Amino acid sequence: MPDAEAPYDIAAIEAVSAAACEASMAISLSGAMSSQEALKPDLWAAELRYFLPNMRTDWHRLRSMLEAFRPTHIVLQAPLLNPIRWARKHRVKILPVFDQRFENGTQKEQLLNRALAVMLRHQAVPFVANRRFSACQTLSDIGVPKSKLIPWDEITGATPNMTEPRKAPKPPFRLIYAGHMTEEAGVSDVIDAIITLNHRGHDVTAGIYGQGTYLEKAMIRAAQAQIANKIGFFADPSEKDLLQAFDEAHVNLLPSRPEDKAGLPLTLASSLTRRIPLVVSNHRMFKRLAHGGAHASIAKSAQPGVLADRIEALLRKPGLYKHLSEKTESIWQDIQCPTDFSHLMLTWMSGTEKDDLMLQNMTLKSLAQKES
Repeated sequence: MPDAEAPYDIAAIEAVSAAACEASMAISLSGAMSSQEALKPDLWAAELRYFLPNMRTDWHRLRSMLEAFRPTHIVLQAPLLNPIRWARKHRVKILPVFDQRFENGTQKEQLLNRALAVMLRHQAVPFVANRRFSACQTLSDIGVPKSKLIPWDEITGATPNMTEPRKAPKPPFRLIYAGHMTEEAGVSDVIDAIITLNHRGHDVTAGIYGQGTYLEKAMIRAAQAQIANKIGFFADPSEKDLLQAFDEAHVNLLPSRPEDKAGLPLTLASSLTRRIPLVVSNHRMFKRLAHGGAHASIAKSAQPGVLADRIEALLRKPGLYKHLSEKTESIWQDIQCPTDFSHLMLTWMSGTEKDDLMLQNMTLKSLAQKES
């Protein structure tokens, strides 16, 4: 149990916490506090979030906080090297828990990822968590061993098996796209595919949900093609409206291009639990979903004509539509992560041999061995 009388400045901690709205990155610390929270009967800890506008340049400020607080555990939520070095030097347990993809697109990204991978491979960092399988895979790609990588995600209550598979719909056909409004996300391909389908004589409408740099261009493109009445753009929908849109949708589009780094959309669960067939691009993050086209229809990215063909096939072939609706249950099972954030924290912080073994069984390497 940490020393409850360790000195630190409560007022300073509260002031930093109050500035959370200015944050761009965060670090959580657990250690000695006068006001303690029992995470387990035999484990007393407290969580603080230190927010700084720029942790990369304000390392000296963060280091002062670390030395004043004397944490027993550090949860690193941003890919920063200095906190890992500090934890190694002071023999403090550290768990990187990310929610992002790591791509080697530019030379700068390659250099940063190479340095990060070296730090994460060190024995002082036994585990590294990242949100969802596809994001975990990007860490493996830059050189972090799969024996360390743990995929996590928030657990939702609803599952596809609570709903009957859908039958082929009758016109008008309703498509949905929910995600970032950028060209990298394939929004322009969605617009062009809808134009193509309507030119082919299909009564197709769409709801496009999200914010981003391409929103205005998308609206102009739809107006120029005289299909503005076929597409609804919703930059900031309420959760209720978005869920209703999924209830009414017939096909969910995930057209990301290779350069898209956003990761799987958070709305994917809403789509799968409603048994909506998927049309996805050949972006590698969808590989686990599609199973080579057996579980979801695949359209080559940045080719709206091919995207239109895949959508058209679902509209023309009731058997295919029903098959892909049935496969949403398989997709759901494939993307389920072995832990959520809270369970991951409690398991890691307990530090028992049993819980360490549990974490080892959650890694990509262990999960792959179970599937083989």
